[in-house]
Amino acid sequence: MQKNGELLTEWLIIDTVYDENKQPIRRIAIFTDLTERIQANRTIWRQAHFDHLTDLPNRLELKERLNQRFKELKKNQKHFVVMLLDVDHFKDINDTLGHHYGDNLLKEVSQRIVQATKNADFVARIGGDEFVIVFNDIKSTRHISQIATNILLSLSSVIHLKSEELFISASLGIACAPDDGENTEQLLKAADQAMYKVKNNGRNGFEFFSQDMREQAQARMILLKDLRCAIELDQFELFYQPIVTLNDLHMHKAEGLIRWQHPTRGLMSPIVFIPLAEETRQINKIGQFVFTQAIQTLNDIKRITDDNFQISVNVSPIQLSTPNSGIDDWYTMLKAAKLPASSIVAEITEGLMVNPEELTQTRLKTLVQSGMQLALDDFGTGYSSLAYLQEMDTDYLKIDKRFVDNIQADSKELVLCEAIIVMAHQLGLKVIAEGIETTLQLQLLREAGCDYGQGYLFSKPLNKKDFMALVAGKKEILSK
Repeated sequence: MQKNGELLTEWLIIDTVYDENKQPIRRIAIFTDLTERIQANRTIWRQAHFDHLTDLPNRLELKERLNQRFKELKKNQKHFVVMLLDVDHFKDINDTLGHHYGDNLLKEVSQRIVQATKNADFVARIGGDEFVIVFNDIKSTRHISQIATNILLSLSSVIHLKSEELFISASLGIACAPDDGENTEQLLKAADQAMYKVKNNGRNGFEFFSQDMREQAQARMILLKDLRCAIELDQFELFYQPIVTLNDLHMHKAEGLIRWQHPTRGLMSPIVFIPLAEETRQINKIGQFVFTQAIQTLNDIKRITDDNFQISVNVSPIQLSTPNSGIDDWYTMLKAAKLPASSIVAEITEGLMVNPEELTQTRLKTLVQSGMQLALDDFGTGYSSLAYLQEMDTDYLKIDKRFVDNIQADSKELVLCEAIIVMAHQLGLKVIAEGIETTLQLQLLREAGCDYGQGYLFSKPLNKKDFMALVAGKKEILSK
């Protein structure tokens, strides 16, 4: 016991003293006060298990507690719920106001979550702007939904940080044990997948985990693995869809369209894999493959025709914004192949024209200055800007298929197409109509003054062998 009366923990060592006959004659006791050591160990343990900023349990402590609950679950069969909360656009706070404000915001968020979930077993911060709330004995799905709504409402009111007024929202994923996960890792992953579904749907909400999310995530992982292999194993193939002049139905252009010859799933459309390729930046390698194939095909066409044939290639925003995407080498590659730069038409979407990134805008201008031409794809479906059309020296507008699908005489769709064509011609641009499938569509677009057409009425996308046969067989591909 200390002098102030408090109990203390001591380490006791007792030694024996012997005489010359090796008989014990006395004992010596040495006491060591362990108070500071124990306190230091407690401090170390707390630092390892609790978040220094919010004083909430951290990821390590969360996992240990959840592991214990799963052990108890086998005995008492009681379900429990985890909610994974991520603050929306938190990075913007750090980038604009600084990390000091970001830290203070996280403190306020943690306090509001704790206040809104007083019946929770505990709240943990697992890193960055992510929190986990754990509940025992939840009565029903409706009860869970009400709690999630209350949490989001508690975060929606203004947050005052010094002179700043901040408004935030959060995305919340919900998973229930053991239905959504048989161990800690599975359960947290389930909540994470539900949370990302909220993110993809616009944020500021909550979502319950469902089995199809896990299946989609697994399918995505398999597809990504296959995609990386596809690049290495040359499973991609460039198809070509003719673009014809509507006044004489001759072919002087084509669009290069990537296809994936998957070993088990067969020929796959780009709709399936391009979004994933863009997300993982594999699109840069695919884009270089497309450009290389287009050059080879242009040289093959050059051997059988004197025409200045053009091939259009789709350019992803990622290719334009990634420093080492390979797009800067395109002009050199054309020059090495002894092809005029105008042989290539780079198809871009409307959003790219108003993209504020300096690298993207510089590269677009460099493409134009090199002699390559620009086509604005899916015109009228995105961020149309007439000012940018002139500034970027665009050569072609492509009318989106959805406008062409339903054109009839005196239809609104036809009026829209006519307006686009007149406007484009006034700006010195040529117009390509996509998705022409009927002779009526062809007739109406031709009468409206449309320059070029593309669609199944003329030809489906063809592999290189069939496309070269079409080119060699001369150019009128539809009798008038």
